Amino acid sequence: GDIVLDSSNLAGMAVEQFEGRIEQPVASVAILLVGAVFVVAAAAFGWRAFELQVQQGSQYALAAQENRLAHSLLFAQRGVIYDRRGKELAWNESAPVAENASSTEPSLPYALRRYTDLPGLAHVLGYVRYPKADTSGVWWRTDLAGVSGAELNFDGTLAGENGTEMAEVDAHNNIRRRALIEKPRGGKNITLSIDAEMQSKLYSVLSRHAQQFGFAGGAAMVVDVNTGEIIAMTSFPEYSSQALTEGDHARVAAYS
Repeated sequence: GDIVLDSSNLAGMAVEQFEGRIEQPVASVAILLVGAVFVVAAAAFGWRAFELQVQQGSQYALAAQENRLAHSLLFAQRGVIYDRRGKELAWNESAPVAENASSTEPSLPYALRRYTDLPGLAHVLGYVRYPKADTSGVWWRTDLAGVSGAELNFDGTLAGENGTEMAEVDAHNNIRRRALIEKPRGGKNITLSIDAEMQSKLYSVLSRHAQQFGFAGGAAMVVDVNTGEIIAMTSFPEYSSQALTEGDHARVAAYS
């Protein structure tokens, strides 16, 4: 219908309260446009939710499970090397606890290889190389393997087989539960035919003789003529099995 205004009352209207203002209704086209925008947005969100939960749900569930479960290697103990009298020539020691560590766990997950201090045995015993991990903690070399000498020749007997452990960790990387998947199997001990004390004395005689007469090197051997067993076998100069195993370049250079 028609709207009639009384011009005599215009002066008394409160303009700040919108008195006397004629409002026009919202156009139906604008309502349709707003509704269409909401429908499109809802459809986009719905499709994305369907894609994440239904189409790719199994992939994300597996990823979440992998985030909670961490697999780690359990390194096998290497076998001990003895001489014919039962003297330890190569053995294992637990790695020391890391400084400022909050637990009593060793700084390395594998045992360290140790060798006798007797001179003249390095060429017979040889040395090993340790496992290696990258900066993210992934082990790209998983074996503690022999490189030369008895460590290499009897590596299949000494090495053993690594095991696997699965640990459940929380969002702060704290271990909540451990599960043993495969138990590590330690390597077997071996006994050499050599007499370590006799071989060390033979090396001392050989090295003094080489130095006295200006020889650059030499070798000596003691064999049991009845059995053919090698009782002592040494050479001069020698290297340090411990230095090569630990990668101590300064000590290795000192033997050169």
